[in-house]
Formats: sequence, C-alpha cells, structure tokens
Amino acid sequence: MSTYAYDPSGLRAVSDTKGGNSFFEYDYFQRLKNIKDWNGNIVKSYGYHTYDQTVPNDAMSATFTRSNCPAGTSPQSASWSVPAAKYLSSTKASANADATYDLDINGQLNANNPAVCGCPVTSISYTLSNSTGLSGFQATFSGISTPFNFPATGSLQVQVPAGTYATVTVNAVGSATHTFTMGTRSPQSGVHNASFSSVVVQTGSSDLTLSIQ
Repeated sequence: MSTYAYDPSGLRAVSDTKGGNSFFEYDYFQRLKNIKDWNGNIVKSYGYHTYDQTVPNDAMSATFTRSNCPAGTSPQSASWSVPAAKYLSSTKASANADATYDLDINGQLNANNPAVCGCPVTSISYTLSNSTGLSGFQATFSGISTPFNFPATGSLQVQVPAGTYATVTVNAVGSATHTFTMGTRSPQSGVHNASFSSVVVQTGSSDLTLSIQ
C-alpha cells in the first residue's frame, strides 16, 4: 500500500509499497522545487524560467549551526554561499527569494553533514574542595576512565564532560572519617569514602560542587 502526505503547498511525502520514501519541497510560489530521498538527498531539482526572467539574484552568504547534535554537545558551524546570478527572474525580489531559499535549505543541510560540522562534547566547570589537608582524594565519574584529583587544601576547578553520571565516587584516604558534600544534597558524614548517584553535570545543575571536610 502506498501512502501520501499533503499540506497546503501540495504533496509532501510518498511511501511506496516497498517502504521507499520520497519527500517534496516547493518554492515561494508553491511550485515543486526539489524531490528528496529518505536521507534528505536531492534526487531531482526543478527550475522555472520564462522569457522575461533576466534579472539576476545578488550574492549572499550565511553561517549555519548543526541542528542534529545530541544533548550535551557544542554544535559546530559552517558558512554557505549562493553566487550572484545563479537565479534569474523578472524582478530582483523574486530572484533573491530563490537565492534565499537555496541558502537556507542547502546551508543547513551542509551544516548537518557530520563530515562538515562536528558535535564536540561540552565541558562544564566542576569545583572540588578539600579542607582536610590530606592528599590522595579522587573523584571518579562513571564512564570516565581517569579520575579527578582533589587539592590537599582549598578548591580546584576541573572540566567535566556534560551529562548525567550513574555514580560519582570519592575514595578513602587513611583511616579518618570525613564529611562529603555534593552541591545541595544531604552530606554523607562520618564515613571514609562516599558515593553519589544520578549526578547531573549541566549548566545550572546543583551538583557542580563536591567538598570534603
């Protein structure tokens, strides 16, 4: 069975009996502009020209930021340009409208290409504090192989990849017991080591400090 999807511009998508999908885009005059495959690649493109379409578009460019990155990352950006006179029309306004459509659609597709723009993980400043005077305490975030070292005294800011961590643990140093406090959570007192669960490392989180007393 084939299925068809419509909106006020016209036919928008077709799913055929073999599971193949085609998508349809229209220009600002609601004329068919592009036919795309299931992956967003243009397989057919249509241009409309009449005898009086002699006015060229202006050159234009813009910067686009990748829009399909996962949470906790910093999407990269890339520029895209449409050269002058790529489109002809009867007026400058309509020629520039064609160029703007090209710029917006293809500029974003270009930025969303993983080969062009990456999604580097965002790092969040995290504060480790220690008032015991003892060296050797480490904060271990689940999923990160290298722990973060506490200073022997005072505070230290480290950069932790954004995300939610199943556990954050602090090891024991010596035989004395201490109080371990993370953000606004209830302190863990009179213990040699500590473990905190479901730790959120994001801007604005209340879990961004960890202290030992």
